[in-house]
Amino acid sequence: ASLEDELSCKKETIKMATASQDGSIKLWNLLNECIGILDGGGRGPTFSVAFAPHGKILASSHYDNTIRVWSRVKGPQGPEEDLTKDQRKRRKKLQIQGYWDCRSVFRGHGNAVNTCVFNPDGTLIASASDDNT
Repeated sequence: ASLEDELSCKKETIKMATASQDGSIKLWNLLNECIGILDGGGRGPTFSVAFAPHGKILASSHYDNTIRVWSRVKGPQGPEEDLTKDQRKRRKKLQIQGYWDCRSVFRGHGNAVNTCVFNPDGTLIASASDDNT
């Protein structure tokens, strides 16, 4: 079992996200049920997660000096038999990931990024790193 370092809760959407030493991001409902696991995308631990105020974007900070921005995505629509092979594959992947997709990776810190937070209107992300910035 991995350690969960940081917790971010968005009450309106009744979901939580936890950052883990194994690099994953776990999405939870308030019934303590894991509803999705994201591969954090980096090398090493994911240190923190934060929801934007509107709950549609999630930011994560990582050991590999990066911040990743995730957003909700819609999977391919329609009955399974009407989808192409690639659409079926993407739908399955999205279902496993809880319908979140990494949209951006910010690089610029010279060391591990310990935390990240959104400003009140969700337009900026502040971060703190072991590089003292």
